Parts: sequence; structure tokens; C-alpha cells
Amino acid sequence: MQQRSGHFSVAELRDMSFRFWVAKLYADSPKYLGAKAAIPEAGSWYVPATTKEQDVLIFDGKQVNCFVNSCAHLKLSFAPTGRKFRGKVFPRQGRFPSAHQIPCPWHRRRHDAKTGLLIGPLPEEDGCFKLRKREVTTRGDLIFEMGNGNLPSFQALIDCARFRELGIKPLEVPVTFALKKTCVYNEKIDAVTAAANFDEDAHVDPTHMDTFVHLYDMNTLSVVIYGPDSSAQFVSWSKTGTTHPSKKYRKLRDMILARTGGKPPAFGVIWYRVGAFTTVERFSLGTSLDDQAIAVSSFIPNPNGIGSKNVVEFFFPKHILESEPELIEAFLRAYAETADEDRELCLAAEAGYDARIAAGNGDELVIPSNTPEELCLKNYYRYLRLLQADRVITRNSVIPLIEVA
Repeated sequence: MQQRSGHFSVAELRDMSFRFWVAKLYADSPKYLGAKAAIPEAGSWYVPATTKEQDVLIFDGKQVNCFVNSCAHLKLSFAPTGRKFRGKVFPRQGRFPSAHQIPCPWHRRRHDAKTGLLIGPLPEEDGCFKLRKREVTTRGDLIFEMGNGNLPSFQALIDCARFRELGIKPLEVPVTFALKKTCVYNEKIDAVTAAANFDEDAHVDPTHMDTFVHLYDMNTLSVVIYGPDSSAQFVSWSKTGTTHPSKKYRKLRDMILARTGGKPPAFGVIWYRVGAFTTVERFSLGTSLDDQAIAVSSFIPNPNGIGSKNVVEFFFPKHILESEPELIEAFLRAYAETADEDRELCLAAEAGYDARIAAGNGDELVIPSNTPEELCLKNYYRYLRLLQADRVITRNSVIPLIEVA
């Protein structure tokens, strides 16, 4: 696979060797599992969809532990998952009776919530001795399984003056928030295409003119690059909206302005990448910083290199979840409408790549221009090149800051 610094040819992006490499990169890299807000109390557990429900996060009151979600006896899940059974959907999260013990529902055995060791007398025929533990680490409130790779510190992102001015800690999901919903989308598009679409938003005009742009003024876009592993885009609230908004976005805008008394929200929207496969979005829902929606997405390549899975977790303030469920529902419907548009854009991009390859133009480079929104895309491709060369950014790296307004 021929490499060109910072850029990819159309043929490279669609070549199976590159797509297999991306799948292996994800398999070996640290993986986002969830946020602490998903396991808020001692004894809380959460089954992440990012690892095919094979892991379970547990908070023992002091630290977060992660175990393979399978007893050592019959390999059955000891924590329920999001699957359906007899018309019911088992939740992805819950709370064990004790903060210090994990009960196995199949054998009535109990394990230590910190070590996974079996507690109590042990029959000779019982093979359920110890649960397998995963090594995890945190960046702010985000929890990652370590894997075989290095997880950047994202310190430049954390120290960013723009976030400090807004009073936002970018890697924090406050304890006043709760996980409302986890959505899993099986996509035909590749993970790199999806991640690149997230980083490059020149397509907003005109594609999202009746949706996203009804709330957010893309003329105010500013970009901050924190080094190859992270970049952010800041967009202010639109003062006027668009002329012919979709019903879903018209409803959402009207509901937000009704609760702010017609005043613009605290900020508009911020979206930023954390590593190669994880992204965070923050949407202002009111005049207080406490009133925002947080979406954490994972773009997961399929093992065969074709297609991907997109897992999105939605966190909302508890007071809005309790008192304004209609606002939450309106937000989720509007978000889904934009997600559908993004999906169509990605499918069109890959179809265009394939058409160029079929026409003998596969060696053309995918080179973003130097508009602010496309700098993030260029930065993402640069990060992939560094990972290909095994020049991975380590947790102690000093990363330069670049800001473009």
C-alpha cells in the first residue's frame, strides 16, 4: 500500500488491504466503553455496545472495573444485555444488590467486584472460579479499554482556552447527567468514511440547510486542532433560522426558544474527535451550561473490512429527563434526521470513489482544501498516516495547538 504523506488516493481508501488494516487498528487500539454517568452509583453496571456486549463496566464505589461479560462455567452473560426476550428488551445498565459483589444469575455464585474472584465455598465440579478482567483507563469521565495501543492524553484538548471560556470540560459528562439511550446502527459505509464525514462539514451547505442549519449558523464556524489525535469545531446558535425548515427541526428550535424566553442558548453546537474512532458532540438546549445534550459516538469497522457499526450514546441532564421528556424526544428525532442525511452523503462519497476507480482515476488524491472545516479532515488523514507508520501519539506527548477562525 503506497503511502503519501497526509493524503490518501481514492484507490487506497477503497483498497481491501487498507480496510483490513483499519479493522485491525480498531481491534488493537484502546476502545471507548462508556462514560461514568452510565454507572453513577456504587454497584451500577453497564454493558457497552461498542464491544458486542462482551464486556461489562462495574462501579464498586471507588473505581471502575471491567470484566468479560461471561461466567467461567457455561460462558453465559452474567449481566443482561440490550437483546429482546419474550417481547421484553433487557436494559444495558442496572445495579447489583451489593457494590462489592457480582452475582451470577445462572449459578447463584458471587464474585468480588474488584478482582472477579469467586466468593464463598467452592464445589469441586464448579468451574466458575474467576471472571476475566479487562484493563481500563479513563480520560476525564470517558472510560476506555486499553487494548494493545497507546491512548493519547488529549491534554491539549483539555487545556484549550476556547473550552475554558465556555466553562466546558470537554472530556466530562457531569454527574448531573444520565444515559438516556444507546443507538446501534449497522452501516454499509466504512468506518473511515464515517469518521471523515464527521470531521469535514463543508457539506452542510446546502445538504443540511433545512435541518441542522435551522439551529446553527455555519458562518460562525471556528476550528481548533489539538494535534493529530483530536480537533474541534465550534458553531454558534442561528439567530434567524432557515426559511423552510423541516418539521422536526422547526419543532426543536421552537421548544428551545420557548424555554429560553426567546434568548439564544448558552452556545450552539460543538463537535470534536477523540482518537481515531471516538467523537463527542455537545448541543446547547438552554441559557444554562447545564442544559445540553451530549452524544458520544464510536465508528467501529467490521472485522472483514467492509462496512461498519456506529454506536451512539445520548446523555441528558437529569432535570430535563424528568421534567421535559418532550424536548428530549424532539432532540432525538432531529438528530436522527441529520444522521440519515450524513449516511446518504457517505454512501454517495463511496459510490463516487468506486466510480472514479472504475473509470481509471483511482490514483487521484483526496486532498481537502484549506477552508476551516476541512482542516479537521486533513488532520484526521494525517493521524491515520502516523498510525500506519507506527508513530503513535503517546499519553505524554506535547501537541501543538492550531486555531483557525
